[in-house]
Amino acid sequence: MAADERDRFIEFATNEQKERKLLQAQTRSVLLLQAVGKGLLARRRFASSIREDFDSLFGGFVNMEKRELVDCKDVLQLGRLFIRIFEQSYDIQASL
Repeated sequence: MAADERDRFIEFATNEQKERKLLQAQTRSVLLLQAVGKGLLARRRFASSIREDFDSLFGGFVNMEKRELVDCKDVLQLGRLFIRIFEQSYDIQASL
């Protein structure tokens, strides 16, 4: 009788442990998906911000005689960032 109760308790504990492991695996999966999603959105916001800065800095050079040239340091910093986020198909279509 006592052995039967002990076996049921061990089986119950084993099942509970399996459920906890499954829940932990699901939690890790959800956290990983959230991290990937947040990273993707952050990279898109960063790229959008760089494109806006690029357009505002260089968008005024339609008529070179009426505008002062931009500081070389600003051009270098923004150019370096723009090269990091440049996507040929997206940026060429946006300029047309």
